[in-house]
Amino acid sequence: LTRIVNSLTVKMEIGAPMASMYLLGNPDHYTDHIFKPFYWKNYIYASRVVDDYIYRPRNYSKYCLYDWVRLSRRIKQKCPKVDEDTQAEFVSLATDDVPGLENPEEDDMEEDHETDWIDSSSEFDDMDVINSSGTLEDDLDPNTEDECADSDVKGYPFLKDHPLYNTHAVHCVKENSKIVPNFIGVGLPRKTGGDDEYYSLTMLALFKPWRTYTDLKRDDRTWSEEFCAFEFTGRQIEVMKNFNVRYECLDARDDYGAQLRKNDANNG
Repeated sequence: LTRIVNSLTVKMEIGAPMASMYLLGNPDHYTDHIFKPFYWKNYIYASRVVDDYIYRPRNYSKYCLYDWVRLSRRIKQKCPKVDEDTQAEFVSLATDDVPGLENPEEDDMEEDHETDWIDSSSEFDDMDVINSSGTLEDDLDPNTEDECADSDVKGYPFLKDHPLYNTHAVHCVKENSKIVPNFIGVGLPRKTGGDDEYYSLTMLALFKPWRTYTDLKRDDRTWSEEFCAFEFTGRQIEVMKNFNVRYECLDARDDYGAQLRKNDANNG
């Protein structure tokens, strides 16, 4: 309660609806879009998170990275249930004539501890930019638990080289324009006035389906040449134009500021 009071005191003019939102634990704003966190830089330089895209199921081979980030959901595979008699038989076979196994209870405790450690490990989850969930309704809820093991959604397995091939699958929800990647990290490169090769590389990585470097560019072409040769869809061209709006606004602001300074100098 003290923390709530302290939090509210810094807002000198706070309305009753907003106060109620905070007290009830509800969000303080709403939007008709869903923003998916997208650490895009990880896909330009080597990183574990790239494995999900590189080793995606063959059914999703035509997905570009931009759509993959928006629509793909990683799903934990359910472990097959084993009846008690079969489980007891496995335990018996595993412990028969094993030297040094004098305290089975202690070994069970050690095994449980190891299982708990694996369950709580976030080696891969910390790098995830693709939060998994169950159905489309769940995907629209930002509070949905990632990688829900109880989901009934059937996913396609990753390719065998994926580190989570045996434990996870992937499912892509149907197209929904309301799901938008939230680009996190340094800004995307600008189309004009910057490094043209780097811009071309980034846009191709986002909108051209690929698994390896050779899928993105031929050895006898530069990134700019490959960019010009690739046929982007109308929607992709529109998205790339939207990427550049920020820089157009900054340029307009700078031009306006320069014009004001010029006028001041002339009047002075």
